[in-house]
Amino acid sequence: MITFAKRIVLSDMARKRNDIVLSPLEDGNQKIAIRSNADIVCFTGGTGGGKSVALYYAPIQHLVMNDNSKIVCFMRNVSDFWGAGKVNDTLKKMYPLIDRSIKKQPHDPIGEIIRNQTDMGLKLYNGSEIKFQQLDNENPIVIDKIAKGLQAKKLIFDECNKFQWRTITSFFPRLRSDSSGRAQIYLAQNPERECFLRKLCGKNEHGGGWINDDGTVDKSMDGKVMFFNMQNGEIEKTYWGRTKREVYEKCKEHIDSLIAQDPDMTYEDFILSMAFFTFDVRDNKKMLSKNKGYRGLAANSATAASSYAVNWNYSINDDTVDSIENLSNVELSITDVDRMFRPIGIPQNSELLKKFMTVDFATTGFDNLVMKYWELWSHYGYICKDIKFSTKNTNREAVVMLVDFRETHNLKEKEMILDVQGFGFLKDCFPRALFFSGAEQASNRGKALYKTRKDEAGHLAVEMVQSGLIHYTPELGDSRYYHQNMKREGATSVWRHMRFESRIFQFKKTPNGRITMIEKEKQKSMLKGMSPDLFDNVIMLCGATCYDCHRMLRDDAGIMKKKLQASDMMTMLGVNGENEVDTRLHRQKKIRNASEILNLLSAI
Repeated sequence: MITFAKRIVLSDMARKRNDIVLSPLEDGNQKIAIRSNADIVCFTGGTGGGKSVALYYAPIQHLVMNDNSKIVCFMRNVSDFWGAGKVNDTLKKMYPLIDRSIKKQPHDPIGEIIRNQTDMGLKLYNGSEIKFQQLDNENPIVIDKIAKGLQAKKLIFDECNKFQWRTITSFFPRLRSDSSGRAQIYLAQNPERECFLRKLCGKNEHGGGWINDDGTVDKSMDGKVMFFNMQNGEIEKTYWGRTKREVYEKCKEHIDSLIAQDPDMTYEDFILSMAFFTFDVRDNKKMLSKNKGYRGLAANSATAASSYAVNWNYSINDDTVDSIENLSNVELSITDVDRMFRPIGIPQNSELLKKFMTVDFATTGFDNLVMKYWELWSHYGYICKDIKFSTKNTNREAVVMLVDFRETHNLKEKEMILDVQGFGFLKDCFPRALFFSGAEQASNRGKALYKTRKDEAGHLAVEMVQSGLIHYTPELGDSRYYHQNMKREGATSVWRHMRFESRIFQFKKTPNGRITMIEKEKQKSMLKGMSPDLFDNVIMLCGATCYDCHRMLRDDAGIMKKKLQASDMMTMLGVNGENEVDTRLHRQKKIRNASEILNLLSAI
């Protein structure tokens, strides 16, 4: 009698009945990926590379060898499971399965496609199944409800870029059952910048190192297994290594605290493994033999950066037009930004009170390192007189640049304002500097109003700009600025890019009534993958000198606002002595009679 398992592997028997025989590619990542024993296996690459075949072939041995076992496949929408080219279609092309929605059925089926109101998926005749589970609501309460009672040794998250990392880690405790075999999570997606895998697998401080900073995959790392420990499911608290011992040395204190609670376990038990595979269409010889022109079509498509070039710095959101809904809550207007680069003269009775340099630190990655030199004048506010930036640098190179910039402007170490969140080593390099960390509690004055120091600083920055207390020398506005994520060739100007960055100033209230700024990931999404590095310097300045800012808003804001309004009107009328009207200034309303001008000027 032929057993169930033998029916899967006896290709000659299947050929006799014209049923499907699955034959993974002889070369390439398919053969390696389906045999991976890593805790988390990532199937990535552009369309046509064969990752779907590998994804749904990988768990079949577990289903065959374990009667009544279960694998759950999560997708965002029900429609993603059904139809041509969808999950059920892929499974039917791979295995001889009964599908009662069509007439033609296989001669020697191993299972059946199930689709009804209460149950969806693939059921094999030994009682094992792949259950289709829609997951369109990632509210923690909903996730907890779905997870309860769910037990499986393997989970699949297809198109995982549509899910939050928190959602996926919430199912980690559900990876258990009576069946044998290793518990695993399979993640699959096309390259996409706006997703957790881009950060988790990148070459950043908390990344595994598979994806280069330019968005390409490091071929020397493709298919390599890396080990990691993650605290509370947070990517920012993830530590990687090529061995478990290396990971342990990086987070020894945390792992030792876990061992203290479970003395029967070792440090190796608390360290997980991940493998990352890229499936290239060039390796899929079988598909290309029947679709010779496929690569040409992909290379000419709007999504060529993802489907053809496999660039993880591409996002499908880059080509979307900003909606009114996205920008309607922005509290800093384009006009507010323009005013900063049209500073009124420093009053003669003003005194230079303080000098600072702000540093939004970054090493080779997505963000720019940006340094600004500021002067604080009495009854006037802050004026920025110099900006320097770097798109790619090592930690050592960055520290040298900081020292050079400080010496250029004759500053002392205590006059440096450094963003140390994620860069704690700067405290050792510059122990006398002022340190800003957005995750810290708000100041004594603002802790009742704001959730964190970054929220307080962001809100203060808006008030300072709108009150005319933040200025830039006009020539800085025209200086060139570049970011590696910019799609267009060449560069833009500092002024134009700060206009673009101003959209991140959106706030909301927490359930307890405190003000919070929109999340960093949402900010980057609005800025097409870029961090607001230029405005982050303004936020840092206001956060590190928050008491000075509160004093200026109390004492000087009213006077500066009147002067700015008068300057605006002169600019609109073209009577400010300039040859041309500054078109960068948006006219918010027309001046209907001379009395409006006279009333405003008399108030100065």
